[in-house]
Amino acid sequence: MVDDGSTDSTRDIARFYALKDARVQVLELDKNGGPARARNQGAQRAKHAILAFLDADDEYLPNALNEALGYFWHSPERPAIRLNVAFTGYPAECVEFPGFADAEASMAESIASSLVIRRAVFNAMGGFPEDHIFREHGHEDFALQSALMAIYGYDKLLAHKHVRHHYHVDSHVARFFRSAAGTSNTWDGIPPSVHTTIAWYLDDVRVRLRAIESVSQ
Repeated sequence: MVDDGSTDSTRDIARFYALKDARVQVLELDKNGGPARARNQGAQRAKHAILAFLDADDEYLPNALNEALGYFWHSPERPAIRLNVAFTGYPAECVEFPGFADAEASMAESIASSLVIRRAVFNAMGGFPEDHIFREHGHEDFALQSALMAIYGYDKLLAHKHVRHHYHVDSHVARFFRSAAGTSNTWDGIPPSVHTTIAWYLDDVRVRLRAIESVSQ
């Protein structure tokens, strides 16, 4: 559990559960460094061969991770899996429009809480990009997703929902849904500079993977 410089009671709650359960370890960062840094710091300290990321406004539904592990057990060659996401508590203006199913599917593949990935693959790719532009605009999730899809591809577990994502009025997801519904213009899309940085990140990942492959030969 990574506390990314929280200013509320998060740190105390995390410490409480760490005292109750030895499996819970708390990494306390001195100041907020953004989601990419927090996830990468947690991943560096992980010991399991499979990584999963859960943000503060999300929760796993029963058996979600068991199903993901079952997938990896039966598909040892696959690098990652996407879980199905239920967007909970969203008002009608966000979810009741003709194209919601497509918008929902797109967003479900972009949030970190739907991703389960082999630690070796995540480390080889260099983790989530921590460039300043992602701290400013977000989309580090989309950058990693784009690289995963371009290099490896990935499957999705869609039989039922595995992750519950809770509504926050000004969240990235809520603004995206409102824009897709045509009820607001608060979503300005992905800036060209972010697209450019994502392309650089993809190139960097390819270089890293080629270097690893050449060393292993």
